[in-house]
Amino acid sequence: MRVISVKTMKKIESNNFKNKNSFFFMKKAGQGCAKEILKINKSKKFLIYCGPGNNGGDGFIIGHELINKGHQVRIISTTHISQYSGDALKALRRLKIRIDENTNSTINKNELIVDCIFGFGLNRNIKKKYKNLFKRINKSKNKVIAVDFPSGINGDTGQPMKHAIKADYTLAIHSKKFGHILNEGKEYAGAVRVVKIGLKESVKKNYCYENCPSIWLKKFPKKLKSSHKYTRGKLYIFGGDEDTAGASILSAMSALKVGTGSVTILGNKKIIKLAQIIFPSSLKINCESFEQFANILKKFRITNFLIGPGAGLNKKIFDITCFGLKKIKYVTLDGDSLSVFKNKPKKLFLLLNKNKILTPHDGEFKNIFPRISLKNKLKATSLASKISDSIIVLKGYNTIIAAPNGDVCINTNSTPELATIGSGDVLSGIISSLVGDSKMKPFHAACAGVWLHSEAAKKFGKGLIAEDIIKNIPPVLNKIL
Repeated sequence: MRVISVKTMKKIESNNFKNKNSFFFMKKAGQGCAKEILKINKSKKFLIYCGPGNNGGDGFIIGHELINKGHQVRIISTTHISQYSGDALKALRRLKIRIDENTNSTINKNELIVDCIFGFGLNRNIKKKYKNLFKRINKSKNKVIAVDFPSGINGDTGQPMKHAIKADYTLAIHSKKFGHILNEGKEYAGAVRVVKIGLKESVKKNYCYENCPSIWLKKFPKKLKSSHKYTRGKLYIFGGDEDTAGASILSAMSALKVGTGSVTILGNKKIIKLAQIIFPSSLKINCESFEQFANILKKFRITNFLIGPGAGLNKKIFDITCFGLKKIKYVTLDGDSLSVFKNKPKKLFLLLNKNKILTPHDGEFKNIFPRISLKNKLKATSLASKISDSIIVLKGYNTIIAAPNGDVCINTNSTPELATIGSGDVLSGIISSLVGDSKMKPFHAACAGVWLHSEAAKKFGKGLIAEDIIKNIPPVLNKIL
């Protein structure tokens, strides 16, 4: 599903209001929301809170529609009715009931609350007079449906502006916005339903995707009756030091589970011995130096390479990473293979292209993009992708995937349980396994990998460790394929 910014939504509205008056669309929004509210809940009693702007006008239209259908409606305005103007005033004048201006009025137990106080444009902290109202609504056990946005949530960041209403459902007008799925916005919005009101989009591409299988499933590499291990692709993983050998083994396990034909771990003799015991399904090649790595590239046709999990921070890893980026078509960099470029980001950027995938967490991101602020992670990830000309996977609760051509995808099916050691190693293995000439392009592979990783973790629940993610990959694949 597409997700847009507040700025884009304002442009869409402005362009449409030139052809049809804005009140026409306010009526469509109110009517559409009233229908959706009745689908969600068959309650006969409604309490609608209307704010000072057009969101309040939407509330008046909703009230009018519900009254006409025979429902009992109370409307409380958070501002004096003499303050309304424009479309909101037109909507107010259609009502034939008394508007209550006392925000301290009792909330009855059997009333469904409709939040029409503030919309998507809120970008200031909530005033004290609303603080107590929001607390009362949140403390009540009444079901809450927010129109466009839960009041108090920033439309772009999803952050509460000090205080916000927690909704059970949110009716997003025209499209989801970033604030519905980012940060705390996802929790505050509850279940989001989109209400279309006939707005035409004449704005050039300026949106993101919410990560889901419909984006990439058709491109997902499925096993065919004619498939064999060589047609399924080969992934080579650099194993690093024996003390951190578990990281590369986790990557190898997850890659093979997702369906790559073979996984080869490159490492010293101790790692090879350990991998032989823990994960005999993987192939192993002894590689203890840069010179050996260079010879391996001459001997084998390697087109897909993962380096970083447990690799170590030293000159050998720096040299191997640089050489691999030069010689191998598809490369995924994770962990240490990113951190070795701290204070040398320009050297890294010269070696990158659209076939390379970088999977940093916040700290690693700052090491290679020190001048990009993470205050707005969506903009930061997109800018980093364009600067580096590569796919960026900025890991976090809302992992963001960005491509140099401007495509951006936000992952929303995550779980806090993924904050555990080894989780990132599993993710890099999943992503790497999906990339290839006859498989997925790096951007779609990254989107698919992030979603699968999150879904497998969610399926397990509490007490998750990295190995549990791998165990749950097959059930998730069975569900979607």
